[in-house]
Amino acid sequence: AAHRSGIVHRDLKPSNVMLTETTGTDDFVKLLNFGLARIIDVDEPTISVPKMVTGTPSYMSPEQARGEKADHRTDIYSASVILYGMCTGKKPFKSDDPMELLRMHMNAAPPSPRKVAPDKKISPQLERVILRALEKDRDARFYHCDEFLAALETVPEARASAPPRRRG
Repeated sequence: AAHRSGIVHRDLKPSNVMLTETTGTDDFVKLLNFGLARIIDVDEPTISVPKMVTGTPSYMSPEQARGEKADHRTDIYSASVILYGMCTGKKPFKSDDPMELLRMHMNAAPPSPRKVAPDKKISPQLERVILRALEKDRDARFYHCDEFLAALETVPEARASAPPRRRG
């Protein structure tokens, strides 16, 4: 297996994602606010202080909500919460109580995007990708962002949109 390392952001949310223009591309995504980020080695089991809850409740992974260590699959979960909102117009979990939100991320199944927003005509394939990335058990999620992106590129919505973009 290839040796991988990278950065876990740990606070992905729409306000930390900026779409900009850059020379030679239609759009370019910049991630902002790396205040909670950690540099990790994918094979390294411990990267944060246990039992310390950090992040934004609406976008937190179940493991973050439990105060467990975060890894790259934490960001995949948070990115999928953003994707869920982009596709449905709603967050998968909503509550005015931050503790209740954390409980939902830990225990509640996310509502079917296709049922939440039937007017959006979300394909079954896209729904499967979103729900896999929102799995409570991080081992059931996509293991790497490349795998998540590859799955997204196979859904009908991707084929119906603009031509493939250059990956940075």
